[in-house]
Amino acid sequence: MEYKLLGNTGVKVSPLCFGTMSFGGDADEETSAAMFHRCRDVGINFFDCANVYQHGRAEEILGKLIQGQRAELVITTKVHFPMGDDVNARGSSRKHIMHSIAQSLKRLNTDYVDLYFLHRFDEVTPLEETLWALDDLVRQGKVLYRRSATLPRGRSPRRWVSPRCTGGPGLPACNRCTISSSGRRRWKSCPWRSPKASV
Repeated sequence: MEYKLLGNTGVKVSPLCFGTMSFGGDADEETSAAMFHRCRDVGINFFDCANVYQHGRAEEILGKLIQGQRAELVITTKVHFPMGDDVNARGSSRKHIMHSIAQSLKRLNTDYVDLYFLHRFDEVTPLEETLWALDDLVRQGKVLYRRSATLPRGRSPRRWVSPRCTGGPGLPACNRCTISSSGRRRWKSCPWRSPKASV
């Protein structure tokens, strides 16, 4: 398999990222394992997840499957959607982000995730607060790269990626390129580039 560079990082990933939304839902644990191992057999090293998928069950299943090969894989998860009835169990506030990453890492049985996505844009929380929280997760080693799964409509891409209060890289917005676990669809655009492409 010809691997591609992930955006402007030095990380190489398979051209297809396997989406695990059906893990623990349409796909039981045995079926999920079969799909995961088939992906590994053909060289896929990139797996996309989210805390909200089956209310955490997808992360738990993926966490079991990656044991023994974690260093060889690029794992993503996401934060935003409600994970409980509490008024603060949603969005992109520092409180929700910090609690969510702790729970996701526990379910995934790993010390870090390679990419941590904002699943949606939070119209309530100041962008600076969100960026500050994500910056802290990178510094703590819990997240290697922070990303946004969607670019908010009407928002300036320049402002969205601005370093602002963090003094570091902004928050690149990109759509993930995945194939669903049913094999029926891909997502819209890819943040990949070839080694010769300009950044």
